[in-house]
Amino acid sequence: MQTNQKEKMDLLRKEILCLQGLDAKPGHEQPHVALGPILENMPGQAFPTGAIHEFISTTPAASAATTGFIAALLNTLMKSNPCCIWVSLHRKVFPPALKVFGIDPDRVIFIDAGSEKEALWVIEEALKCKAIGAVVG
Repeated sequence: MQTNQKEKMDLLRKEILCLQGLDAKPGHEQPHVALGPILENMPGQAFPTGAIHEFISTTPAASAATTGFIAALLNTLMKSNPCCIWVSLHRKVFPPALKVFGIDPDRVIFIDAGSEKEALWVIEEALKCKAIGAVVG
């Protein structure tokens, strides 16, 4: 009986992922992102790409950690698409520091928006471009 419940739960998880757009599409293989034990809690034990993710930081220390986490993700994502756009109102990342994460800062286009509305517009336009490996904003 317990096996039957496990099968039902697995089926339900797959259906939910499909509804969220995180299902495995034919011919689309998720790149392996080295996140260690974090991956165990991700859908299909892979970091979902081709989706929008939100990272929120409430303190300067959390912001630094979040920026490092995003840079680690970019290292993998930029292997298949060599360009990234990083949009911000007040740039908090020091471009040469990205080298620590294996990212050449010359491959990142930094855009300092003048307002939140402008930043959102730039992010939306960048997400439409298939030549961009990732958009951070």
